[in-house]
Amino acid sequence: MPDTSGILVHEESEQFARLIHAIEKLGVGGFIIYNGDALTTAALTNRLQARARVPLLFASDFEGGVGMQLRGGTRLPRAMALAATGDTESAAEAARITAREGRAIGVHVNFYPVLDVNNNPSNPIINTRAFSDDPNVVANWGAAFIRAAQDEGQLATAKHFPGHGDTALDSHILLPTLQVPRERLEQIELPPFHAAVQRGVRAVMTAHICVPALEPNPMEARPATFSPAIVDGILRKRFGFEGLIFTDALNMGAVAENYEAGEAAVLAIEAGCDIALYSDDAPRAHAALCDALTQGRITRQRIDESARRILNAKAWCGLQHERMVSLDNVWNVLGSPMHSSTATDLFERGVTLIRDPLKLLPLGNAHERVGAIILKDAVPVWAHALREPAGSRFSKEVQGRWRARLFESSADSADIEQMLAAMKDCDVVLVAVCARVAAYKGSVALGQAHSEVLRVLDQAGIPTIATVFGNPYVLPHMPERATTLLTFESAVESEAAAVRVIAGEAPARGRSPVALPLS
Repeated sequence: MPDTSGILVHEESEQFARLIHAIEKLGVGGFIIYNGDALTTAALTNRLQARARVPLLFASDFEGGVGMQLRGGTRLPRAMALAATGDTESAAEAARITAREGRAIGVHVNFYPVLDVNNNPSNPIINTRAFSDDPNVVANWGAAFIRAAQDEGQLATAKHFPGHGDTALDSHILLPTLQVPRERLEQIELPPFHAAVQRGVRAVMTAHICVPALEPNPMEARPATFSPAIVDGILRKRFGFEGLIFTDALNMGAVAENYEAGEAAVLAIEAGCDIALYSDDAPRAHAALCDALTQGRITRQRIDESARRILNAKAWCGLQHERMVSLDNVWNVLGSPMHSSTATDLFERGVTLIRDPLKLLPLGNAHERVGAIILKDAVPVWAHALREPAGSRFSKEVQGRWRARLFESSADSADIEQMLAAMKDCDVVLVAVCARVAAYKGSVALGQAHSEVLRVLDQAGIPTIATVFGNPYVLPHMPERATTLLTFESAVESEAAAVRVIAGEAPARGRSPVALPLS
């Protein structure tokens, strides 16, 4: 399954020709969509469907709603922020909105929910994308999301099997190895996926991680995506899963740095996967699969099994009856007032007050000397190409209420003297700690410069309200005397929600779904 972007593509362009070649010459059965505009995406899916002999299956990573990938869609909280609301109906509400908007633009598969158990605070890539560090919580919240999404006609995808939560490496960059006993895997990592299969999830995505304890020969462990023992042995045979199995993207460093594109596709199908996702070189992957079939390395029966599953998924989506979407309907569904209102409520309900020792909340409008500090983290450019910069909404909302003095710091350096000069006369300082979780970032640790800013504020005795946007495990860096809030989210919508809580316009109702170190 190759990728495409939801951007305007001329029919005579090289990019459009590549898509048509994939459909007509390579016989691909679908595409994964990243970034762009919702209405343009709907038009593009229609154009591609019109050129395909068999209806196409479109998928996307809508972990934070359609608005996470496409302009015009509703942005929703991701898993941990939803779990912080304390009500599984929050996951169901998010799933329903995402499925309705996704199907309105022609996207049939959502690569969500994340069923990894985030039991490693240093995990640089799962973190807030997971519901919890408790496998029972993960299983229950995942089930709520899956049921609601599929009731709305969108395939949900449980990922990243057999569990990516206890790794300290980002598989977009390197190949992690999960070195734990099988008994631990049976208690923590595997149960949420088994529960999802029992509750009818229609798709599963594999993880590019090595899990020696699940292999017949632990010394020869390979990525789970390429492991017959894990994919076919556990997921298919033991769990009895009959739906679609997607690989995680084959262009990720964990695979691409160690396997040639064609060989990666063949190994994935040999292991029992149905769809090789996002190869670095789709034509080469296609040629390698054809060669493997001709040479007997992959049997016709094995190909037919996956083909039937793919066709069954398309039939479940109703594509045999109608493959096109109504462009007029896009305007009626995406970003509707009802969806926006629900999203606003979900972001607010996840805001969690950890401590308020100086009783600074709520912060009324009477305060005239208010400071605002934005501690910005560094993420790859693509991670925020379609979004407002981190801290921008926080700054706007604070300035609109208190006309605050503003200071910004990068992850690498901070002018401490300039910061103190700007903040020393303030009655209170509001600090936005941006700690986003993003692919290729490599770490979720708080930068040294940001730790220094917080330390100096505390030493100066300046009353501080610190709000963490993203990784909650940076909590020990927050001064003990500081009022501290967690949002478990890095979307700018969570910034607005936090400011409303600080101002007393909404209560802090959230509860942490993970165990947090306080010091």
